[in-house]
Amino acid sequence: MSVLVKKGDDLRKDQLIMGVMKILGRLLEENGLRNLFQCYACLSTSEDEGLIEIVPNSITIGDVYNDANSIAASAMNEEISASKKRNESLRDSIEEMSERFAASLGQYMMFVYLAGIGDRHNDNIMLNQNGYFHIDFGHILGHYKSKMGIKRETHSFLFTKAYFNVLGGETHPNFKCFLENALGCYRVIRRNHTLFYALFELLRDSGIDEIDSDQDTQFFLDSCHLEMSEEEAEQWIEKEIRKAVNSKLPVINDFFHVLRHACIVCSTRPLEWTHRNSNRESSVE
Repeated sequence: MSVLVKKGDDLRKDQLIMGVMKILGRLLEENGLRNLFQCYACLSTSEDEGLIEIVPNSITIGDVYNDANSIAASAMNEEISASKKRNESLRDSIEEMSERFAASLGQYMMFVYLAGIGDRHNDNIMLNQNGYFHIDFGHILGHYKSKMGIKRETHSFLFTKAYFNVLGGETHPNFKCFLENALGCYRVIRRNHTLFYALFELLRDSGIDEIDSDQDTQFFLDSCHLEMSEEEAEQWIEKEIRKAVNSKLPVINDFFHVLRHACIVCSTRPLEWTHRNSNRESSVE
């Protein structure tokens, strides 16, 4: 196992989300559904330090876009094809991998919405041969990020035009698979909402920020839309998913993320250059 040492993040939230995902996965299986959540090991050693398992043979969605240098649909398909060529022992066909991507996308999209997970840019979303999955759960229960007064995220479904194109459009079997898994995940969480609510409530006094008030835990119940019947809620979800396709906020969120990291790189280069040259000068002396 390869691990990443993290400093500056409270990994207790990651541990919480991993635990909730494991329980959800078991409930999905008990209800005759596939469990496509990829849970990785996570250990918090203090309030701002910890260890995280690195999921092998995975790439970020951002890497897919950057490496393929093409439109989103062909980018992901090219990456799947490249992965197959790189690994001759890969037994799954591209069709099976595409279907697994669609199913896992549906399950994760629903969970991310109901748990109010924020900071969902393309470097926190990954792909491997087992499907689509999310990492880095530092913002939960509706604590979404903003930049310079501009909301980077809202409480809506993360289903972009790129994902829609990759699935092949509304008439493609993969879109149907995606929708079935999203709604199946919703039903399981809704029917077990008291269990998940209790899990969040148990950590109210843990000192973890973003999960220390009535408003935080109530966010989860509000997301389940219990005021509607199950049928009404599912109709509302389908409508909102179709609306999300044309949302510009995920694009804005990715832009700010890329801009921030570009600024960090630019600001450190002069320091690196100065350090290298100072070492050179001292060696000459």
